[in-house]
Amino acid sequence: MASEINYRDAVLERADLALFAPPHWLNDRAIHFAMKLLEDDSAVKWLLLDPAVYAFLMLQCEFEDEDEVSDLRRGLVFPGDERVLVTVVSDAAGLHVGGGSHWSLLVYDVDADLARHYDSMGRSANEQRARQCAERLRVCFERETVTFEAIDTPRQTNAYDCGAYALAVCRALMMKGDIGFVTPATVEALREGFGARARAMFREAS
Repeated sequence: MASEINYRDAVLERADLALFAPPHWLNDRAIHFAMKLLEDDSAVKWLLLDPAVYAFLMLQCEFEDEDEVSDLRRGLVFPGDERVLVTVVSDAAGLHVGGGSHWSLLVYDVDADLARHYDSMGRSANEQRARQCAERLRVCFERETVTFEAIDTPRQTNAYDCGAYALAVCRALMMKGDIGFVTPATVEALREGFGARARAMFREAS
């Protein structure tokens, strides 16, 4: 079996395969890979941000440098008519977002000047990070204002499913569904589906 695969610029290592099964926590590579699959599965064309780009946005981009912000903006290319950007939010303090302990989801509608935060732990410390992210995106896209909403989100029932819940909520929103149907059972099925597709790709790459 190959040591890694590259699926539409999402690199997944063989060791990451185990993360799709409970009780493992999804890392940034697994999140990015799963987001690429969500893009494939949905007719809705939103920009699903690579966690590495989120890390740059939050921790490295110098917003006092107009050229750097302009470069970032040019790199955020929307695949469809809707200017909607989706990113996971991490509580990581360092430069590597995978070093955190909790994922949540931020959906930023540029033209509606609206940012919605979905957190399967409720009002966690990630809310402040999400607010900071929304403000940085506002500056990046040269908008006058942004309204931030913390959305009541189905709660995870364990300590490791935050990333899977973020992905499940993202999938429900892209399918124009009700996030109320995100349950432990549907989240487990989603994880299993991502894992099965990843294993199939590794077998094909061997």
